[in-house]
Amino acid sequence: MSETTQASEAAAAAGGKPPPVTDTRTWSLLKRLYRGYLRHQLPRLGGAVLCMAVVAATTAGFTQIIKPIINDIFVARREEMLLPIAASALGIFVAKGLATYGQAYLMSYVGQRIVANMQRHLFERVVRADLAYFNTTSPGKLVSRFVNDIQMMRNATSNTLTGIGRDALTLMALVGVMFYEDWLLALVSFFAFPAAAFPINRVGRRVRKVASSTQEQMGQLTTVLDEAFQGARLVK
Repeated sequence: MSETTQASEAAAAAGGKPPPVTDTRTWSLLKRLYRGYLRHQLPRLGGAVLCMAVVAATTAGFTQIIKPIINDIFVARREEMLLPIAASALGIFVAKGLATYGQAYLMSYVGQRIVANMQRHLFERVVRADLAYFNTTSPGKLVSRFVNDIQMMRNATSNTLTGIGRDALTLMALVGVMFYEDWLLALVSFFAFPAAAFPINRVGRRVRKVASSTQEQMGQLTTVLDEAFQGARLVK
């Protein structure tokens, strides 16, 4: 979610009148992102989710062929099982590779479309702003909003959402395999999950603060470079 938070000012600027109002709340930003941009990409997102489900299923399926590989081939020395197990492993890897490519392609397309739409909306808002807005906002910050912040939004859409969806589906598939193999041991392992949530939450908050500060400093850096290059004659 950190990349989503990094792009908060870009989403606010594209969806409202300048100057943008920063909203760092993740769920509020995701709602605005869905209403303004993701809603129009639901068919492709559905296809990406289907590909993620295939990736999750093949990941869980690969765990099921490890047992016959150990028991039938290495322990029992059943040579007749070598070809079926090898064919099954090959089929799983091919299906996983195709599904991974499909989800990467679809999510990259969605991310690029969101970037294009957001940059267009942001440009329309900025060029219609009053001159007072340009007197109080440096060109470097505006360039940083168009380039850096919206790039973070693309990464949040294509990478973060992909990771969340794929990992969540994979987790559910592997949990199903755990209960299928040994429900008692799987039930015991669930007690470790709440203990891991607390440090992850604390680290996430710190990363969010650092990310927000980084985006602000990137805008200041772009401002300094823009002023230095445009005023090169005066600087020299």
